[in-house]
Amino acid sequence: MGRPRGSKNKPKNIKEPKKPKKTRIANLVTKKQLKKLQNESVLENTLAAQMRDIGLPKPERDQEFYPGRKWRFDFCWPSLRIAVECHGGTHTGKGHVSNAGFRIDREKINHAQTQGWKVYEFTSEMIMEGVAVNFLEMYIFKI
Repeated sequence: MGRPRGSKNKPKNIKEPKKPKKTRIANLVTKKQLKKLQNESVLENTLAAQMRDIGLPKPERDQEFYPGRKWRFDFCWPSLRIAVECHGGTHTGKGHVSNAGFRIDREKINHAQTQGWKVYEFTSEMIMEGVAVNFLEMYIFKI
């Protein structure tokens, strides 16, 4: 008659079907595309749109600037040696504003300055209120 219902003993010649692998979003895009998506933030995209809308020169984005380190600027104009860093979440105490994150960012900015870069830093509030783009327009690009 076969084995009783609910029995834990399974016939040895019958294999259980494999469970389907869970699909992760990382499997749907290339590693390069995923890295780009992770690096771009709503904050950076907002500032990029603001700069475009008022006609500022198009910046390079996510640009490495220091040999031997993986430091990147959020925006930069290499021929002018001008860079912009966007700092979101300044009220959370995490990431760039944690003690370790803050220290690493200062090291990055200090090294950038030794290479002749002028780095301007803006908080999320400065970007969302238009203060950042107005500063860039009035003092840096003088349009």
